[in-house]
Amino acid sequence: NSIYQRVGDFYASAMDTATIDQLGYTPIKPELDRLAAISTKEEALKEIAMERTKGIGGILYGFYVGQDDKDVNTYIPGFSQGGTTLPDRDYYLKQDAREKGIREKYIPHIANMLKLSGESESDAIKHANTIMAMETTIAKSSMDRVSMRDPYKLYNKYSSTDFSLKT
Repeated sequence: NSIYQRVGDFYASAMDTATIDQLGYTPIKPELDRLAAISTKEEALKEIAMERTKGIGGILYGFYVGQDDKDVNTYIPGFSQGGTTLPDRDYYLKQDAREKGIREKYIPHIANMLKLSGESESDAIKHANTIMAMETTIAKSSMDRVSMRDPYKLYNKYSSTDFSLKT
């Protein structure tokens, strides 16, 4: 029960690649099945909210509590843009050789992850292209790097009565 034993056990379990390879995606299969059952926008929004309460990444948006930029004595909840896997919108929208090359490798990577979770080759490719299209759409409506550094563009304060999530 010592902290050393627990850390050691955790490390050993992560390094047991033979067991990890044997299990494949079965440890996350119940989660994948639950996600696959989502069929409506309302269910998707509930899933996003549930994942947020579990502390899972920035699906569509980031959420945090921090100091109000115009009143450092006050802490307020804040939202930020999110929703793409690649670091920012330029990876999806720039047409130079570097970003094009990243996108060309990204789609097969997504397809490979889907195949590892049990999808057929054709479904994995189709779904990878859908994911890329969705993320590109999100990127088009995202702020660019320069805008993300502009405190005036980022400060959009609402009261709780002014803020509502439209479905």
